[in-house]
Amino acid sequence: MYRVKQQLEGPMLHDISGAVRETIRSLRLQERVKPGQTVAITAGSRGIANIDRITGTVVNAVQPLYKEFGDQTKMGEIIRQMEGIQ
Repeated sequence: MYRVKQQLEGPMLHDISGAVRETIRSLRLQERVKPGQTVAITAGSRGIANIDRITGTVVNAVQPLYKEFGDQTKMGEIIRQMEGIQ
């Protein structure tokens, strides 16, 4: 039996959070998500470097929608669940 290690080379992002914020902005969610609608954020971590930073940036980018709609309590509950706080 032989041990094999795969190394994949790809583009490197120096500003991961900035790239995620720009992508979220380009979706124009503020025009598509209406008051009372639910937004689900999911993530699969297999093979994705910096998934914690990416997911955290997505949550932070979506938060203003809930503040705009006055649903801060629900968003706070979701964030606490994501962070494992009861």
